[in-house]
Amino acid sequence: MASRRNLKKVIKQITGELISEMYVLSFFKEIDENKLDELVEKALEMNATFVKRISHVDGKDDPKIVKAYFKNLHESWTKSVADLAEEVGKL
Repeated sequence: MASRRNLKKVIKQITGELISEMYVLSFFKEIDENKLDELVEKALEMNATFVKRISHVDGKDDPKIVKAYFKNLHESWTKSVADLAEEVGKL
């Protein structure tokens, strides 16, 4: 299993890339600033939520529970990033 520290770094990096993409897109298209700010705030909240979830694992003593927890975390992270990227694409 990858270390929690590296996992947090990856989540922060991907969030940063999404936010950068939003601002770069705003240079090329006229985008409502309120909508852009809303999406950036949503990305930052998503980042904080998932980093916090990495730090507080359910069932620390049982490897099966930990593995299932991180599998669920990965699935929900992937879905959240895809949803946010889709919203950015609609701008």
